[in-house]
Amino acid sequence: MLIEEQSRRYDRLVSRRVELGKASAEFTDSSIQSIRARLMDARDRGLASKCVTDKKAIAAATRIVRSVVQKRKRGELIKYSDVEFAASQLCVALSANCSSASAVIDISKKKNYFLQLLFNMVHGDIEARKEALKLDEAYRSLIDAIEGAKRNADISYTEAVNSEQR
Repeated sequence: MLIEEQSRRYDRLVSRRVELGKASAEFTDSSIQSIRARLMDARDRGLASKCVTDKKAIAAATRIVRSVVQKRKRGELIKYSDVEFAASQLCVALSANCSSASAVIDISKKKNYFLQLLFNMVHGDIEARKEALKLDEAYRSLIDAIEGAKRNADISYTEAVNSEQR
């Protein structure tokens, strides 16, 4: 009975090591750089628009990014597919909306661009600025979560290898 239990325990260790090895291998430097480049490109397109037009996309992206960040804070294994999905949703939101509160000009309320610019300088569009801040926070937290996910996946894999060898 003791040998069977040890065998089952060893099989669980091996399967856990294999799972963590796959997760760690998916987070290559090139894949992370690719995601970061896509996010930066989408952010630049949104900054050029200088307006917030798709609040639903911002809400969806922040919700998904928040779930990835919460997984990281709880110390759970973050899979590359989770990061890829969050990045794609965030790219949609970033490219459709300005993520800089200081650059937001809500041209939907006024027809004249220069009058809107003057109005924003005096009063500011508080709602659009809040949305831009949410989007910027989601962008920064996803970048941090990606780096943390790679680091955690590597550490977990190393610990699993050490446990298996013991």
